[in-house]
Amino acid sequence: MPVAIGFIALIALGGTYLLARHVAADGGPRTGLWAGLLVVIVVAVSFAAQIVSIYYRPPIGWLIALALAAVGAVALFIRIGRDVQWRGSRVAAVVGMLVVADITLVLAMIALPFGSMLVPLFEASAQQMAEADGFDILLAPDETMFTEYKPITKLDADAGGGVQVQYEHFTLLERKADGPLDHTALGRVLASGVDPLVTGGPRITDDAAYTETTVDGRPALGVEYADRNAVEKQGMAHESVRVLAFERDGVEVRIFSHGWQRFDPDTGAYTQVDALSFDELLRIAASLAPGE
Repeated sequence: MPVAIGFIALIALGGTYLLARHVAADGGPRTGLWAGLLVVIVVAVSFAAQIVSIYYRPPIGWLIALALAAVGAVALFIRIGRDVQWRGSRVAAVVGMLVVADITLVLAMIALPFGSMLVPLFEASAQQMAEADGFDILLAPDETMFTEYKPITKLDADAGGGVQVQYEHFTLLERKADGPLDHTALGRVLASGVDPLVTGGPRITDDAAYTETTVDGRPALGVEYADRNAVEKQGMAHESVRVLAFERDGVEVRIFSHGWQRFDPDTGAYTQVDALSFDELLRIAASLAPGE
């Protein structure tokens, strides 16, 4: 798939070049140069804007730089328009050139998996979200963050606030705790009928099994149950769910793991994989560290 997308991106890049040549053919001696520079600036602004959008509170320096670059792009567009005397076909070619260039950028970003390079930005944004809710984020530095899409979400105040961080095989949900949570309080957090993820997760069933344990000497509560939606509506044989909840340093933490389907490229078949065990969840819990 990445190879095919990369090939399409190369074709789109060639299309951008041909459109630029078409614009330059009816302009001045430097119209081609302006067109090329405009493409570079627009692509750079589009790329930088996607990077900046990761932050919950974007750095002011980045916003100023983007604004200045956008002004420069508008100035170049006007200069090119004057060079071609605002002929409709040439102006349309300029617009098409920029659209194709932007599509090329998107395809290139899909073909080149560099999501892992953005993890420090995701972690910084998660910390900003947590600070907005009055606590410090706890992250799992030894685990792989899911980066096929933006893996961090700030929960609405109506949902109790907090931050959700998606890793490869589990989800962290954290929010400011009202105080130390004992097993009784954690039982209310993970009571029957509760959605551990707050927004869209499988609700805890009335036949769930609970396990009282500790994390760094603090009370912790685990719950295990089946995702009835997956079993009854999606035809899955069994979709296990395990959740571990505890309080640490004024933060209520929930580690949520759901069974999943693993694809084997050699056989073309899917294999049902169980949710992470409580031993694995406890290991992750012990490894959590404050974000930098």
